[in-house]
Amino acid sequence: MRHTFQQQLVWETVQALCHPTAEEVYERAIQVCPSLSRGTVYRHLAAFVEQRRLSKVHMEDHSARFDTTRIPHYHAVCESCGVFFDIALPYQNHLNDFRDQTGAVIKTHTLFFHGICHNCQKKKGKKQ
Repeated sequence: MRHTFQQQLVWETVQALCHPTAEEVYERAIQVCPSLSRGTVYRHLAAFVEQRRLSKVHMEDHSARFDTTRIPHYHAVCESCGVFFDIALPYQNHLNDFRDQTGAVIKTHTLFFHGICHNCQKKKGKKQ
């Protein structure tokens, strides 16, 4: 894929947002380039994942978010506002080793923490 303005715009948009969905990338990018198509955004995101410039985080609700952090790590989601953020917990590689139990080779695992983010806790504290 040759380097284009649209490709650069999609990349910069992903970097500017925190764990965005493809739709969030599209909505932000069309503010800069109204002629940008949704399909172009999705194609560039898929290419970035294929090139390993981005990782695609599959959510429990079957949606996906894109992450510029390429090392394995964990995420949390706020049950109040829906913000999605990284958790500073070392990746537990040993959780991938189930060969003795099942004979399966596990390549990776995903772990989501659910709770209330710092901002929502502060807002709730102010209301009380």
